[in-house]
Amino acid sequence: MLLSRLGVTPQQLLEEPAPDVPVPTFAEYVPTVTATLSDGSRRVCGPYLKRVERAWADRSLNTITPTDIRGLAQRIRVDRVVRRSDRGGSGAVEHFIGALRYLYKRAVDDTYITELQNPAMKVPKPRRKPSTRRGLPDEQIAELVKVASETGDDPALDALMLRFHIETTPAGSPAAAARTSSTAKSMRSSRCSTYQ
Repeated sequence: MLLSRLGVTPQQLLEEPAPDVPVPTFAEYVPTVTATLSDGSRRVCGPYLKRVERAWADRSLNTITPTDIRGLAQRIRVDRVVRRSDRGGSGAVEHFIGALRYLYKRAVDDTYITELQNPAMKVPKPRRKPSTRRGLPDEQIAELVKVASETGDDPALDALMLRFHIETTPAGSPAAAARTSSTAKSMRSSRCSTYQ
């Protein structure tokens, strides 16, 4: 009754409002978004935005589905550069989805699409894998200290540098335990004690 007086049908309330401006293609919009990135973000996100631009150049921003994003993410995972520290491509996919989320956030801000039309928010980032970093056992640290304080061009300086790293390790890190270990005690009695 109220709707009919307003000249609106129930179907019109359920439909997405048409954007006021034409939605750009990726070839048109990616350079605009890339220009808004800081230098650091451009180094991380830039390669993925270029990849998006190549893959979907002639497609409008509002034609991409979460399935399209997952498909390109899988291609990025397969095509990644495998390094010694490779973790199965999860980092590459995480950066790719982050870059797409940034692009679509700009598109929402520029009113090309609505928040509900943002497909990048419907694709979860991969979970981060546990770190493979670990602290050195006391035995290895003691061996490092022994070798550094007995060999090299400047054993006293080498031992001093090791002591500095052991004693300034941030609390909570694996190496922090070395401060109270036998290794730290042996460092105090090493040649670098002359620099105290």
